[in-house]
Amino acid sequence: MRATRAVCVMAGAWLGFAASPVPAPELSYALEPVVAKNGTVDALAVTLTFRGPASGTLTLDLPNESEGEKARWRFLTDFNVTGARLAAADPATRTLTFVPGAPVTVRYRVHSAYDGDPPGADGNPYRGAVVRPSWFATLGEFVFAVPQGSDAWPANFHWGALPRGWTAASDLEHGTMGRAMTGSDILESTLIGGVDVKVLSRPISGGTLRLAVRGTWRFSTDNLADVLARTLSAQRDFWGNDVKGPFLVTLLPLTGSGSTGGTGRSDGFALYGTADITQSSFQRTIAHEHSHTWIPGRIGTLRDLAQEPLDYWFSEGFTDFYASRTLLKSGVWSLEDFTGDLNDRLLAYDVSPSRNASNSEIAAKFWTDDDIAQLPYRRGMLLAFVWDKRLRDAGKANLDAVMFAARDRFTAAAAKPNAAENFLAAYRSVSGDDLGTEIARFVTAGETVSLPHDLFGACARVDTIQIASFDRGFDGETSAKSGVITGVAHGGPAYAAGLRDGMKRIKREGGKEGDSRVPIGYRVADGQGRERLITYLPTGKGQVTIQQVVLTPGRSDAARRDCVRSMAGG
Repeated sequence: MRATRAVCVMAGAWLGFAASPVPAPELSYALEPVVAKNGTVDALAVTLTFRGPASGTLTLDLPNESEGEKARWRFLTDFNVTGARLAAADPATRTLTFVPGAPVTVRYRVHSAYDGDPPGADGNPYRGAVVRPSWFATLGEFVFAVPQGSDAWPANFHWGALPRGWTAASDLEHGTMGRAMTGSDILESTLIGGVDVKVLSRPISGGTLRLAVRGTWRFSTDNLADVLARTLSAQRDFWGNDVKGPFLVTLLPLTGSGSTGGTGRSDGFALYGTADITQSSFQRTIAHEHSHTWIPGRIGTLRDLAQEPLDYWFSEGFTDFYASRTLLKSGVWSLEDFTGDLNDRLLAYDVSPSRNASNSEIAAKFWTDDDIAQLPYRRGMLLAFVWDKRLRDAGKANLDAVMFAARDRFTAAAAKPNAAENFLAAYRSVSGDDLGTEIARFVTAGETVSLPHDLFGACARVDTIQIASFDRGFDGETSAKSGVITGVAHGGPAYAAGLRDGMKRIKREGGKEGDSRVPIGYRVADGQGRERLITYLPTGKGQVTIQQVVLTPGRSDAARRDCVRSMAGG
């Protein structure tokens, strides 16, 4: 009772002296793997400490909804609080009541959202934290509970005890490298650790790059670190080095084949891929994710939650546009790499059954329809090419000038604008033109975007051609999941090549999705276990019209260097 009275007196005394407020608390987070009796890791332990703010109460938001996943709070257990009373009004929050200024400690455990290693067939591992016996990987929003309204509160992070032989890395460590951290950085983070994690460092413009890799890859991770450093430095230089400091990339292997992806963080990004992925497949992802530092990070905000995909034509499409240019300008890509990648995206756009989906349909189906999800990337990139050429032809600078103007508007604005709206306003200020009609046609309504024939001047032409429609000849999606060939169409290309229902599907070899001109092969086994490779052209009965970029042949080395400069934006 005596201690209780003392607390009440302290609270009353504090409330009576408004001139001595308790400052906004500093949030201190720690994370460590939980080692079971058999020596393996089966959970992550999170500890949050702070001094209670003046309100005497706050609400913790638990990991919940992002990247199309919901209810991540279900992976959190064993809450234990000292210095405060804990209440659970709903599954996604916890309410803490405390004496203002008193030290508060919140402890809980995070369990794996996956029963095994994350599969590439599911895409990026966004379900939640991955916790395995000898390693873990997660994004901050999957594991950290944060006080509501704490985005600007100071914050810090440190590792707890790591199992013997483990190496761990997180961009949250940047707080010990001179970068001020806030509550928003806690969520906007990537963390990885394990017995097979190694960390490579490289100098970059204005800071240091760390590449934290686990697993075995078919390429040199040292070379990947070199390419990363080159790309990041080029992008920082392009934007005038308005972003400095350390940068972390985590690289996590997925099971299966043919999958790569990633997600940007405020000062790093998380990269994912299956073991068969080549280094070149990661290069665009690297350039794309780092570009998010500026697009939309330095241009504007996005709409909230379900409405966010409405802005992806800009935030994702323009990011793809600038990622391609960076890779060409920095020499990571050749002219052939650049046009080959653009042709792949043109093909995917032109053969897509969702090509003319409206922007509202994109928002509604983005997280459930893979083809719809790629549409704003392709649509926005093509619009960037079109509008950049228009500005150049009119002698009104180029798209770079618009983006720099949008960044300057964002920096100067007290109330931060929406990224797409800020871009449109900057375009008007630089060119005097209003893109409203084209936004209504190509973004809102989903009309087809076509590139001008002379987009790249004397360096390349944009041809419009017809090719046979793509027809795999069997149910590829079901067969990939089941491992058994099903739905082979009589009279189709797969049947004519010898593929039959019931064959065991071992793996796909070659082919290009959507391109009937490239032979596709399937290694299969029949009912007696005899294995063979069946290869054929996946040609359908119809035809599709596509655009493709053709480089002008026979140009001298000097002319090619000029083309690199012009096609990369000058």
